[in-house]
Amino acid sequence: MLVTGSTVSSVKLRFGGDADVESCLMLWRSAVLLRDGAEADQLGLEAQLLRSREQFERVDRILLLATDDRGLAGFVLGFPDPGQGGSHLVLIATDPRSQGQGVAGSLLAEFAKLRQSRGDHWLDLRVLVNNFAAQRLYERLGWLAVGEPEPHEVTGKLFQWYKLALS
Repeated sequence: MLVTGSTVSSVKLRFGGDADVESCLMLWRSAVLLRDGAEADQLGLEAQLLRSREQFERVDRILLLATDDRGLAGFVLGFPDPGQGGSHLVLIATDPRSQGQGVAGSLLAEFAKLRQSRGDHWLDLRVLVNNFAAQRLYERLGWLAVGEPEPHEVTGKLFQWYKLALS
């Protein structure tokens, strides 16, 4: 159990495990469908789900969950990059019912605190160039856009890299 003072109303943060993978994948799928709406590419989404499942199966994964009385409210999935001194966040999602309530911000702040305590000097992630709400959140939390947008290896959609200095 993760001991933390970070809560958003009744949300609790904890580490996730194998038993949490399916609920995380379903939450991520719901969040993507809400974000993309009618533009959601079902075949691309299924390919991304397969790839995401592989990421959840990595032994070096770092999975942080936000839960409330209704279940999973959000999660962050990342991996350390020890040779480079940081960690990569590869999936971040909040349940549509929890969006705009500070869940993602709490998860990101706790993940940063955890990784800094483990000696990381930076975190990075990538976000769709048209996901302005997420970009505003990252920038408000001190993340900086780096480099030029690049196409996603599965969907071809443009993503922008963001980096957070931890030290």
